[in-house]
Amino acid sequence: MTSLIQSIEKLRENDIINDSLANTLLKRVENQQKKAVAAERQARVNQAVALYIGSNWVLGQGYRVKATEKALAQQGITRKELETAMKVLHSKGLLTHNKDQVKNNCHVQWRRPVTEDDAPDFGSN
Repeated sequence: MTSLIQSIEKLRENDIINDSLANTLLKRVENQQKKAVAAERQARVNQAVALYIGSNWVLGQGYRVKATEKALAQQGITRKELETAMKVLHSKGLLTHNKDQVKNNCHVQWRRPVTEDDAPDFGSN
């Protein structure tokens, strides 16, 4: 991005583009940089949330967002970041929820799904 900023400045210096266009282009570059930083942070948050859920949640038991939010607030993870991470985990099939069964969002519970692989193995003697 610095080379792009330098290119815009060079175009401005050589009077190829005017100041207002250069300012507009610089704002766009700045917004792209902010989005890249936010996306990188969200990727790290997704990993932290997955680690927390994997090590603290019991399979099949329902949990509300608030409890996890309180636990992860110490690491600087916001509720919005947490909800985004949980949606990503849901889209990958690693979490389920009961949003379709409840009318009020405060009643939504998230779960680690129980699969056949998680069932106890009763082998023959």
